[in-house]
Amino acid sequence: MSSNESLNPQAKALDHAASLLKFSRYPEARDVARQIVSEDPKHVGALEVLAKALWQCSQYSEVLLVLRRLVVVNPYEPGYRALQGAALQCLGRYGEAARAFAQGSQLPSSQEALDELRSWQAGLVQEMVKTDPVFQAHYLRDPMDACLCRGFDFVEDERQADRWLGTPAIRAEMYIRPS
Repeated sequence: MSSNESLNPQAKALDHAASLLKFSRYPEARDVARQIVSEDPKHVGALEVLAKALWQCSQYSEVLLVLRRLVVVNPYEPGYRALQGAALQCLGRYGEAARAFAQGSQLPSSQEALDELRSWQAGLVQEMVKTDPVFQAHYLRDPMDACLCRGFDFVEDERQADRWLGTPAIRAEMYIRPS
């Protein structure tokens, strides 16, 4: 008797889904994993395969739903938070992405992703200050509120706007009023 024959039907199906993932047959892996999850909504292995398959199919909103379930089933796995952050970033939900990366910051890759996201957001904010007069006016009044209203979130000491775009002198250079 082969080792695969001794597995129960759910384990065989999970093995099959993992094989499909390995051979880049993502929609098929997704469908097999969904079937397992429909029978056992807390099956961690099937949820993980489903999240990976959905990611590869660029179905980020669905990835988030699966990751929420995984976090409930296994809240101490920081990798789920890192993947949540990446999915949120793909959806343009930068503030939520930063918070998810921060929650999973035990992983070096999560901290790197958070640092990269912060830097990227700062660049976007700088560009918006230069090109969007409405954002620029809002930013001059209240940098934190202007950023948060546009979905940016830098997670750490939010009231210290100087950390976002440098010193007040650097920010003053950006605020050249149009004539």
